[in-house]
Amino acid sequence: MKKAEPENLIEALAALPESAWIKPRVLTADEKAMVAKLDLWARRAFGVSIGRFHNQAGVDVPNFDSIEGLVSFGIKHGVRLTQEGAAIADAAHLWKGHTQANTAGRGTAPGRKPGPSADVSHGFYGIADLATRNGIPEYRQGAFEKRLRRWRKDNALSGDVIEHDASCKNQARFLFRESAGAIQDIINLYAEKA
Repeated sequence: MKKAEPENLIEALAALPESAWIKPRVLTADEKAMVAKLDLWARRAFGVSIGRFHNQAGVDVPNFDSIEGLVSFGIKHGVRLTQEGAAIADAAHLWKGHTQANTAGRGTAPGRKPGPSADVSHGFYGIADLATRNGIPEYRQGAFEKRLRRWRKDNALSGDVIEHDASCKNQARFLFRESAGAIQDIINLYAEKA
């Protein structure tokens, strides 16, 4: 015998299973503090709230005691870093294949205070800066830019390209790690041969 459809709201509510009436769990003060801490760190390192970070990572986010732990977790799960997140990853040696040998040239100049500054100090540059630094002639810069953009789309999760909030209209939105092997190969294709 087929069950009859409820005729009014009261019958519809009575037909709901008991699980529909369970109240949502309220977070404790410690849990609220943990979520607030993780949210602050996620906004600094990834430019998104902890909820959006959770959606991008596709897994539950455990509680971390340090921002480096959250950055490492985000890198492992393919979440894009901000410039500050990349600086944290550099300082904590979180990149794949990071050794003391490939940190050459990142030291602090005499008389300068250490710490995060422009993206240049961490080895990340915009396309125009890469072209200028590596002697790519002006007539080849358009092709160089297109090649890097195609490479970026295919290698967005490699850690060799980061997206940051360009606060000025003329700032580069995507920054590339100059020391990366694939980036060096592209530079060598377009650089002026001496």
